[in-house]
Amino acid sequence: MRAGLSAADLAARATGRPLSPDGEALLAPAGPPLPIPPIKVEMIGRPAAPDVLWKAARRPLNARAGMTLAAAMPAGKTSIEPLAAHLRPLFGGGWPERALWICVTRIDHGQRVVLGRDAQPVTDVGTAVAASCAVPGWFAPVAISGDRYMDGGAWSATNLDLLAGLGLDVVVVSAPLARVVRKGRLAAEAAKVRRAGTRVVAFTPSVADLRAMGLNALDAGRRAVACEEARRTTLRRLGTRYRRQP
Repeated sequence: MRAGLSAADLAARATGRPLSPDGEALLAPAGPPLPIPPIKVEMIGRPAAPDVLWKAARRPLNARAGMTLAAAMPAGKTSIEPLAAHLRPLFGGGWPERALWICVTRIDHGQRVVLGRDAQPVTDVGTAVAASCAVPGWFAPVAISGDRYMDGGAWSATNLDLLAGLGLDVVVVSAPLARVVRKGRLAAEAAKVRRAGTRVVAFTPSVADLRAMGLNALDAGRRAVACEEARRTTLRRLGTRYRRQP
């Protein structure tokens, strides 16, 4: 979306329908959509970040469950560089002028880093997105400026708390894994943003959405049906909300 692709074209891409002429022109440099590599999670081997595990053992009350799990799993072996190469042409190898924050975790330090907001490290959008998609145990960590980075979801499924205190009117949250990962954390983060005076509207999967998604959220074969079901349930929710208001 930050590259300029419309929501309608994103849905068309997910469901296999033709894109608009503008969408086709925008995505032409990137080429066709990439297939999702077969899932092969590494379960046996040296933990990806032993130091983070040691810190978690020493201060368990300060440890984050997702970060600890990511540190405990062996580093994945599947390279995610093809995704970075796919996206780089859309941004010319740089960073867009309009705000784009991409959350990743610095796996060896157990820290969240916000690429595009934090001064360091500096990288391109393709590499940043690849790092944010590097699921622990499946994809190999992405190296940026000498450090290893992985999925920001290991820290939080939404990282919504980053928007607290920014003076925004409304924050719209799309949280497709909220009911699978930690809906309680989403509620806590939303409360923090609301306390700062910002309205939060969060969309989480309905029972019908979860049924359409199946147990494996990365099953590309369910992408079209999940997209269509999400559209139906979201429109239904919006219709109900607005009918209740004068």
